[in-house]
Amino acid sequence: MKNQLKFSIWKTLLIMALTFAVMIPSAAFAAVHFSLEPITALLPVLVLFFILYHFCLQVHISKSLSIFFSIMALMSILGMFAACYDAVRNPDLGVNAYTMDYALFHLAVSFAAVILLAFPLCKYGSAMIDRLNIPRVWYAMIPFSLLILSLGLFLRPVKYETLYVNRVRQVALFISCILLLLWMITHIIFYFIVTGILSAAESVEKKRLLEMEKSQFLAQQRYIQATARERHDFRQSIRTLTELYKSGDYSSIGNYLLEYEQSMPKSEMQSYCKINALNALLNFYAQSAVKDGIDLRIDVQIPEKLSISDIELCRITGNLLENAVSGCRNTFPKWIRITFSTVNNSVLYVVATNSFDGKVHMRDGKYYSLSHHGEGIGLTSIASIAEKYGGYAEFHHEGNEFFSNVAIPLLHENDQEQISSDIRKAKET
Repeated sequence: MKNQLKFSIWKTLLIMALTFAVMIPSAAFAAVHFSLEPITALLPVLVLFFILYHFCLQVHISKSLSIFFSIMALMSILGMFAACYDAVRNPDLGVNAYTMDYALFHLAVSFAAVILLAFPLCKYGSAMIDRLNIPRVWYAMIPFSLLILSLGLFLRPVKYETLYVNRVRQVALFISCILLLLWMITHIIFYFIVTGILSAAESVEKKRLLEMEKSQFLAQQRYIQATARERHDFRQSIRTLTELYKSGDYSSIGNYLLEYEQSMPKSEMQSYCKINALNALLNFYAQSAVKDGIDLRIDVQIPEKLSISDIELCRITGNLLENAVSGCRNTFPKWIRITFSTVNNSVLYVVATNSFDGKVHMRDGKYYSLSHHGEGIGLTSIASIAEKYGGYAEFHHEGNEFFSNVAIPLLHENDQEQISSDIRKAKET
């Protein structure tokens, strides 16, 4: 969750430390005072910790639930190893005794797991969390984690002496190893499934852009073919105009030029910018807007080369316009304004405004889809791309107007301080 923290790392650690300073002694006191079973005292602590965990993150609850239960499942497996170790040290006790040997061993193997898993989870896990914004996929992992968590909690022997019967201890260790291996394999498979889903989505998006570019190319080709005859006959027009000029018949010249202009074929394709993919996408939505009766105005003032990829720029633009077009359907008048600009060639700004019916579904300051459960996938995708480049995406509404502001740094890391300053000024503006 390294890229999804709501606060800085130090502030998050401080919140955790202060909460634990109150939570753990309170749970221990309740367990002793009311003679509670350790598992009974543990469950409320886990619930409170999850609430705190989700509070410190800026993700959909499906992600935080999935990751939380996954790590708790891993901890329960490590707890089985700790119970086997504790049984060697304290054979007369049971797992509910929670001895110092058990606690220290569990703590040690937990730290070992953190160290071993830190690199793959930070590199691959965080990228998966940042890119995958489909709640039902994250929810799909929860039942498996709950199963592993339940097995880890309830397969431990109440009394350690059970482990000394025949080969029970060896079987317990074997089951623990199998569960750990199963946990790892399942998460690797989940990663490849998610990678496949994201790759397929990107392929579909690339195919869609190529189809748009193809349609715009064909439109341009039709325009070229339609104007071929006019270009061929242009010399005759020049001769006619020359003779009219020599005769001093200026009114006929004016009429001839007016008729000539009206006879020229109109181009279906506008040139908004020199980025072919973006230009094709804007033409696609411009033509769609005309069909839907939407007043779409586009202003593009950006260089031909940007550090952000054409695919991601088109993904931001497509999601903004898709949401804007959808918002315009149930209102009148229907209008959309979108501008692209840069400041000092260091920050790209994409600003869109559109009319809509004023109906929104918000929770915790975030916009949720009106057509399905969960956050709006388009807005989430825009925000994740902006955050990937160290920028930001903000969305808000006033009355029947919806505003989208996206800022993306374009320079290298050594210019990051200047970029951050520009972005702060833009936010204030």
